[in-house]
Amino acid sequence: MKVISSLLIAFACTASCNLVAQPEVSVNLNVKRSIDGLSTFDRSKYIVMHSMLTTTDWKGEEDKLDYLLNDLDVYFGRDNGSMPYYATQVEQNSNNLGYASPESIAAYGKTAREDYYGKTLSKLQMKPTY
Repeated sequence: MKVISSLLIAFACTASCNLVAQPEVSVNLNVKRSIDGLSTFDRSKYIVMHSMLTTTDWKGEEDKLDYLLNDLDVYFGRDNGSMPYYATQVEQNSNNLGYASPESIAAYGKTAREDYYGKTLSKLQMKPTY
């Protein structure tokens, strides 16, 4: 009985594979596609990672970095500027572990605006834009 059941299942699987539509792909080498005058894909513009070479995230992962940059031709995109540093300076939210405390963010931001940017920009005789 097991043999017959196995044969029926095998037959049903192969029969259903034959009923599935097979896609058809046509390639015409004489046609050039373009959108707004662009006909090539700019990897340096679209294949980017939001990181930077100097981040400590790559420590011990140099082989992965080499693979991304050289084998996959990935480029560095924006790196979030000083945000990662500021994120390490604020306190954790006790009600939502793993996230920054909104009060701590506000206090640190005020200090940065007033002490650093305010004093530094005033020395340069520039007005802060905040």
